[in-house]
Amino acid sequence: HDALPICYGGALALIAGLIYGVSYVGIYNRPHTLVTAGNWMRAHMKPGAKVTQNSWDNGIGIHVESSNQLGIHDRGEQDIRNPQERVRYLAGMLVNFDYIVFPSKRGYGTTLQNPDRFPITNQFLRALFAEQLGFRIATVIDNPPRFLGWKFYTDQEDETARIYDHPKVVILEKNREFTQEQLEDLILNPPDWVNDITARE
Repeated sequence: HDALPICYGGALALIAGLIYGVSYVGIYNRPHTLVTAGNWMRAHMKPGAKVTQNSWDNGIGIHVESSNQLGIHDRGEQDIRNPQERVRYLAGMLVNFDYIVFPSKRGYGTTLQNPDRFPITNQFLRALFAEQLGFRIATVIDNPPRFLGWKFYTDQEDETARIYDHPKVVILEKNREFTQEQLEDLILNPPDWVNDITARE
């Protein structure tokens, strides 16, 4: 009798592993999220709109000059050494561009996990994703493992899968105009509830 629970447990573990394996293989039978994101942009982007994306990341097929890419964690020293310059840079990017693309969590995920190292950029990202800086989240494109309508949470996967195989793409679209000065103030002084947003959210 004691062996029965062990057998059942082993069988359940085997079935669960098979379900997840089949679900995971399904990722590669669907279009890559970067391709889907590029198609979405071409279908929805307004004529003449200016696009920036996180630097240190793969593209979505919409050309963005390296000088126009948004430096999320490659200018981190400014957060501590020259916070006012950092705020000016981030606000200027918001003024000058109409779409912001995060091709994966590589930039903002790392930054939000290190608030002491990137205090200004953390406030910027939290306010941006809370749609307080004149941009709205236009679409989020992901491709997690699926089984009979269920989606598996994969944000904590190995970077190879999370960044390259099926990255979550976030596209933000400008929906309100602010001046440089207004944006600097919004980044430095966001509503209290914005600072309560967790990195997971």
